[in-house]
Amino acid sequence: MGGWRVAGNVQLLGAMEAPMATSLPHRPRMPATSEMNVAARPRIPAPAEEPSPGCDRRLERVLEALESDRHRHLLAPSTEEDLRRLERAIQRPLPAQYRFFLARLGGGLYYDRHEVFGAARLMIHDIELVPDVLAVRERLAASCGVNGSPFLLPLHRSQGTSHWLDIRDGSVRGPRGIHRPSVADFLEAVVLSGNPQAAS
Repeated sequence: MGGWRVAGNVQLLGAMEAPMATSLPHRPRMPATSEMNVAARPRIPAPAEEPSPGCDRRLERVLEALESDRHRHLLAPSTEEDLRRLERAIQRPLPAQYRFFLARLGGGLYYDRHEVFGAARLMIHDIELVPDVLAVRERLAASCGVNGSPFLLPLHRSQGTSHWLDIRDGSVRGPRGIHRPSVADFLEAVVLSGNPQAAS
């Protein structure tokens, strides 16, 4: 794999989860539907659809698109213990969207070319295909001799381009100063689009 590449002040990576009664008590006969005054029956509203914590509609749409192509990915979903271990290491909670993404799909190799770093490494037999995010950060520090920003985690690399997750606000930093506001925005614009250097 290639070496490290520096862009601005961010070091970027090179191309490199009581007993039941035996009989029921008598219950009075309920009138048939035809005997009821339908207009008088109270309307029961349908329960509101609540998104899972960390998942908004856009992220859900992006994850569904990725899941529809699951046969094209090699994934390492993160367990709850994996996620907690990562949070202990960075000494703060993971951004909600990133945490939800790792628990549902995980890091791994997407579309044969996008390495996405998660809380667990991707192994095939005894071969590591994609390292976990902490291992990548440690290798970066060892290779460059510096630790970089404590608030940036290596998130992605593909075709010589890298992206970093800002754990303070969940935004994603990329090449040429590109700043994406969320993990959902990054996944849609970069991984789903197939263009790691997408600027739109």
